[in-house]
Amino acid sequence: MFTTFWEKRESLLVNSSLSAYLFRMVYHRVLNKFAKEDAMHRADERFCQDMNDLFYDEEPFSLEELQQRIEAALASLPETYREAFMLYRIQGLECKEVAARLGVSDKLVYYRVQQAVKLLEHSLKDYLPLALLLLSTHVNYSHSL
Repeated sequence: MFTTFWEKRESLLVNSSLSAYLFRMVYHRVLNKFAKEDAMHRADERFCQDMNDLFYDEEPFSLEELQQRIEAALASLPETYREAFMLYRIQGLECKEVAARLGVSDKLVYYRVQQAVKLLEHSLKDYLPLALLLLSTHVNYSHSL
């Protein structure tokens, strides 16, 4: 705090005593810290509640249903996006390898994967946490390139 005060010493206007000014400075810093921590705490609670709601839902969906929805979402992607996504995210190839295989630039592969992820997020928004879990573990899909 004193370093901040020292760095801003030329632009600061102290209208009261220096000790009163420093007290107010510390006071506002503490309030800001508490507000930030409170926001983080509320976000954590919301996330935990959402996960509890998802996993303890009264009508849970089966993993088979989820896999079918993921496959349908993948099938609905434009062919170029699906190819890049499957090679990069599912088969785990490097971006350069995907680019070489598809005959395009690295940047285009990155763009296509990024767009595929956006479309999948939209298609699977109701199932997103579980879908991400399945996609991150490289579930074996029946799609072939």
